[in-house]
Amino acid sequence: MMTSTAAANRYDHHEAAVWPTTASTAVSLSPSSSSSPSSSSSCDPIDATFGAPAFDADQYLAERLRLPSSSSSLASLSPLASGGSTGGAAATTTTTTTLEALASELRGAEAARAGELVDVINEHYRDFVNVSRCLGGVGEVLGKLKEPLSQFRALLANWDTDLELAVAETMALAQQQKQQEDQRRSQMTTREFDDCCAIFDSYLAPEAFGEQAGSKPLPSASELDLMSHQLTKLLVWSSYPEYEFSAPQRVKIAAMRKMLRDHLSKAFISSLQSRDKASLSSILSAFSAMPTHKRKSTSDRSKISKPINTWCKDIVAPFLSKTVNTSSLEKGVRASCNGLGDIYQSISTWLRSALGLILEAASPHLGFEFLVWTWNSIATSLEAFPSIFAVGFADSFFKRYTLTMQFVTSLEELCRNSAELNRFRQQETMTQFIRKWNTKVYFQQRMQEISLQVEPILSTSSAFQQVTNPISGLVCKSSIAIFESVQTCWSPTVYIPELLPSFLRLTLQLLARYQRCAADAVAALSSSSKPAEGVSTTATSMPQPPKQVLEVWSSATCTDFVALYKDLGSIVCQIESHFRLLIEKSVNDSYKNVMSGVLPLISSALSDSTAQLSEIQRQLSEAVTQSVTSKCMELLQPMKGTMAAFRSTGKPPPTCPAPHSSTILNPVVTLRTAAVSFSIPAEVEQNWVVTVVTAVTEKSYEICRDLIMNVNRTDDMLRKYNKSYTQSSVISDTDKFLIQLFLDVKEIGRLIDNLHVPCLDSNSFEPYLRLKTSVLQGETLHMQQLSKGKP
Repeated sequence: MMTSTAAANRYDHHEAAVWPTTASTAVSLSPSSSSSPSSSSSCDPIDATFGAPAFDADQYLAERLRLPSSSSSLASLSPLASGGSTGGAAATTTTTTTLEALASELRGAEAARAGELVDVINEHYRDFVNVSRCLGGVGEVLGKLKEPLSQFRALLANWDTDLELAVAETMALAQQQKQQEDQRRSQMTTREFDDCCAIFDSYLAPEAFGEQAGSKPLPSASELDLMSHQLTKLLVWSSYPEYEFSAPQRVKIAAMRKMLRDHLSKAFISSLQSRDKASLSSILSAFSAMPTHKRKSTSDRSKISKPINTWCKDIVAPFLSKTVNTSSLEKGVRASCNGLGDIYQSISTWLRSALGLILEAASPHLGFEFLVWTWNSIATSLEAFPSIFAVGFADSFFKRYTLTMQFVTSLEELCRNSAELNRFRQQETMTQFIRKWNTKVYFQQRMQEISLQVEPILSTSSAFQQVTNPISGLVCKSSIAIFESVQTCWSPTVYIPELLPSFLRLTLQLLARYQRCAADAVAALSSSSKPAEGVSTTATSMPQPPKQVLEVWSSATCTDFVALYKDLGSIVCQIESHFRLLIEKSVNDSYKNVMSGVLPLISSALSDSTAQLSEIQRQLSEAVTQSVTSKCMELLQPMKGTMAAFRSTGKPPPTCPAPHSSTILNPVVTLRTAAVSFSIPAEVEQNWVVTVVTAVTEKSYEICRDLIMNVNRTDDMLRKYNKSYTQSSVISDTDKFLIQLFLDVKEIGRLIDNLHVPCLDSNSFEPYLRLKTSVLQGETLHMQQLSKGKP
């Protein structure tokens, strides 16, 4: 079989190739030894293919050589005749092979391949024969290995039997113990049930169980506490399936529970009325011992515990119905809520007496439950009157809101610790109650009131008007309006702690509005005055203010701007001292837990406001000096016409300064008077005066220098083009002009000395000395006139 398979594979591999035409000699397959396998095959695949009766040689060759299947197919394979080619090419000569020769070659190839296969098998035949010899002792070895395994199998069988017996004994013992435990529990439940019934029979009247009425007295608080703990044990056991109670027993347990709760409720009310703290503590302990249903939230009234239900229904509700009503709330004035304070006072007094006793006698958890449900009842009663929460007038709303928050704070003080306080504040009833107070509308009303007080002053000429009696060192109406508005924001009759961010924002907005008003004043003052030549100021570079701003500040005088300068400094001091402390106190009272994070932000915002106001004050100072300097320059302009007053006029030599020279520093005098009247610091006042006088003196020097140069140039031109031009031998017009300049400069020196400023002395003030030097020629001429005895 192996030989025929190998031959078939080899045949399939070469079936598409051209078969060789050389004959092959058949190879005989003879074994190399007597034990070699035989190579003869009873089924030859070549014979089966070509020797079959239905084998068609032409069709076979046509399929292999892809030629048409016809009777002349073999003839078409013969070579062409030598003369048959039209192209004259040499004909290709091939040989033909008959089918019998081809079959013979195929059989020879198949025999050769079979021989090769037999040789390969014979190479390893010796090893194959040795394998059976080596495996001869395996059975004996396996037999020896099976002997201990058989012994172990028998041992395991014995163990299985012993284990089954042990398990059966254990199960029987467990079943016996379970029966004993069930019997013990049954006996225990029966005994406890009988004991509980005996206690109830001994302390309570039998009619509670449907029996004939008796004359037993009501049990005491300690007896009720004992019955509660005994019944609680049965109630707890009945909730476990291990403790079995019969149906009649369960019915009687339920009856005893109802009866005990009723007696405890009556005893609870009696203890409150008699203010018996020991009895109340025992009764609350008995209530706490009895299992109750768990509530999903504190607002779930359907599963409230019995003592709290009795407290809310039989004690709190009647008191609130009598205390919180329309007549007590309005007191004769419809929707006024004038009696709200008295209502809160009555409730607080009553709660300190009644609820305070309960909180002392109850456990912490139960006491907190009493407090929560008491507040729920009070909140429900108050919410029945919407007029309490109506905004209406801001003052009325503030009064009602403040009274309510004070009352809530008195309830919060009953909490034992911070955890209870947080729970009390976060309960749903409290949050809903607080939401009913529309504080946002209240703040809008307050902001509108403040805006109506401030804006008409800051947007009109009233901004720079002074009052007769200063308030907190402020004299301008605009400054006083801002100060009073900020005071109002943090007033105890206006400020609400919950609106701290809103009032703080409003304060900063008011300060910003005041800053804009002061900045408009600086811009208007700067635009109304020309800057002095050679003087560079910040106020000079400010943009042109709008027309309405100029109209507001057009009638303001130097005194008004000095007053505003003084108020800017006072407002900065008020922010740093008064307002900052006032706001920090409000934050401390309302947000103690977040002071460390809030105060730095508030301090930073106030510091920014003071920095901006200080910058505006500095700009205003420059604008004031610029304005005064500009006015002085206007009074200095007539000096430029001094030469024209003496040119060819025939006037006598001057003997006194020109009238305009005595008024040059009048704006400086006005500035000093205003500074003194508004208590401007001396260093600021002197700085203003020195700045203005320096600018005026330097400008005077420039005018004198230019005038003298022009006069000298004119005289030179006249001498050059008019040879006969000569000055009068007595005194010329130029000399009169120089004398007049000297007299005017001397008058300016007198005005400077009259200012009595330490650094402004005509004998040491550098700009004036330079000015005086420029008119020395006039001084010489004036001295000559005096020496001649002429006036």
